[in-house]
Amino acid sequence: MQARRKPPSEQKLLILYAVREMGALELPELERFILGVELLTYMEFRLSLYELVDTGHLRLIPGRLGEACLLTEEGRGALAHFEKRIPQSLRGAVQSSAASWRQKLIRERQVFAEYSKNPQGFAAQLYLLEQSNEMINIKLELPDEALTRRVCERWRTEPSMLYKAVLSALLGEEV
Repeated sequence: MQARRKPPSEQKLLILYAVREMGALELPELERFILGVELLTYMEFRLSLYELVDTGHLRLIPGRLGEACLLTEEGRGALAHFEKRIPQSLRGAVQSSAASWRQKLIRERQVFAEYSKNPQGFAAQLYLLEQSNEMINIKLELPDEALTRRVCERWRTEPSMLYKAVLSALLGEEV
């Protein structure tokens, strides 16, 4: 977004603003949003984030990806008081990006595919959630990494179609 170095106070306000606009986020999700919209550099983000936690403006709680980031009352108060110090262009960037990022994060939370190496080859773990219900959970043992990566990528891009194909195959009829 902007190449200029932002003062530490503006860096912190941007993080508070992003958390407010995006809602409670897992720390890796917040980091991806901040870096993806190019609001801050990695170092600016990390240093400012932990200062906000230390001062009680943000709270980190256990989450499914490690830690989740919540805006505290102190954070809301500081943001309400100093929000206008964030340049309008940066506030606009956060606002215009928030909706599409929220949709992207929802999809990522619903469709899961990862793999790991094991003694027999590679294991792929695939699942699909719908409104917090686990629709399908598949673990596959595959012989090589390239094939395993292809399976995971296909699952991420076509989970509904693949779910229907599995269900049709199991039922012996078109679903």
